[in-house]
Amino acid sequence: MGQPPYDERVLAEAYRGVVGPVDSVYDGVPIRVMGRFVPQGPMQGGVVLVASDLTSYRSLMRQQTVTLVVLLPLALIAAAAGALFLTQAALKPISDVTRAASRIGQQQDLTQRLEVRGNDELARLSATFNGMLARLQAAFDKLRAAYEQERRFTADASHELRTPMNAATLGLKFLLE
Repeated sequence: MGQPPYDERVLAEAYRGVVGPVDSVYDGVPIRVMGRFVPQGPMQGGVVLVASDLTSYRSLMRQQTVTLVVLLPLALIAAAAGALFLTQAALKPISDVTRAASRIGQQQDLTQRLEVRGNDELARLSATFNGMLARLQAAFDKLRAAYEQERRFTADASHELRTPMNAATLGLKFLLE
């Protein structure tokens, strides 16, 4: 190694008052050189140059790059798996309510009810749905009873009308013979 490292560009910029690092290579070693003008009088001054070895810095950067390239995809996969698990866990009660409501609708059995667990929005939704099912069941029971009453009335009225008509028909037949 002969002369200490310095860079002509840094020296020129420092005399102009510009301070900034410049990366270069000195005897095969990467270095960063910085310069600063130091005034010593009204017309005099000098430049102080500082050089720093970048070997350990670049080695650290390579290690960090390798670490990021390896760990970042693993972290993304772990985050995606965690998000999927949490999403499924959060949506499971909604899926249960949907399946139960669909089952009740397909079987057309209004006596079944949804299970109400907890005291959250889904529990309130299930309770509301159960209340709606109870009101529908009561309305259908009333309709069924009204239909049954109408059917009985129609059958009774038909029987009552048939009896005198049969008697009249028999009487008329008797007279005509």
